[in-house]
Amino acid sequence: MVYGNNMAVMIYYLWILCTFLAFTDAFITPSSKNAATKGPRLVSPSPAIYASPTTTTTTASSSRFALASTPTALCMAPYSPPEDQETVTSSEIKLPKPKIGDVVRYFDVDGGRADGQILVGKISLVQAITTPPNNADGTNKWLVEVTEMEDVGDGYYAEYPSRKRRRVALRKLEEIAPLPASFVRSEDAFKVPMERGGNRPQPSHSGYDLVGYEGPMALPVNQEILQADGENYG
Repeated sequence: MVYGNNMAVMIYYLWILCTFLAFTDAFITPSSKNAATKGPRLVSPSPAIYASPTTTTTTASSSRFALASTPTALCMAPYSPPEDQETVTSSEIKLPKPKIGDVVRYFDVDGGRADGQILVGKISLVQAITTPPNNADGTNKWLVEVTEMEDVGDGYYAEYPSRKRRRVALRKLEEIAPLPASFVRSEDAFKVPMERGGNRPQPSHSGYDLVGYEGPMALPVNQEILQADGENYG
């Protein structure tokens, strides 16, 4: 009896399965059956995808491709290092005029080197040569007194604390070059820029203005204050 009941249940479930398969097969179209039996069909890409930037199309894909391929004004210019840029000739650079207290680079031929020893110092006096030649380039007209500064390392140069140790040299104006030095209080010395990859001071200009320089300028004196000071302290 139990065996007969089990067979009846199995036949019942088998009938339900066959009915379900027949029901679902009635709603599948022939094209869908072919697709299911033959596997995925490869669809050829639209010609608009491969449209060139110059081809005029109305599809969104071709418009995006054209915008991505066409250079615009928003693109940044390629980087060019400073050394590759056009160099400015010395005649186009306005040279400075010497002033008392300028930090300068000069050479000492007694340094044991063929090109001389490089020194750093301060201008302490500018005086005219007594019988200067009439040179159009302004050379051999001015003598400069330079007080040597001590090299304390790492591009720092300090003034000698003792007057006995100070060395003073006379150089022609065309033999010195200005240095863009800045005083660093924590080091009590002047910081001088050095050449890249070396330990030689790097001047800001090749030299001073020799043609336009007319000598040290006298400071304006207020005659009224001078006369009052003479009466008070005379």
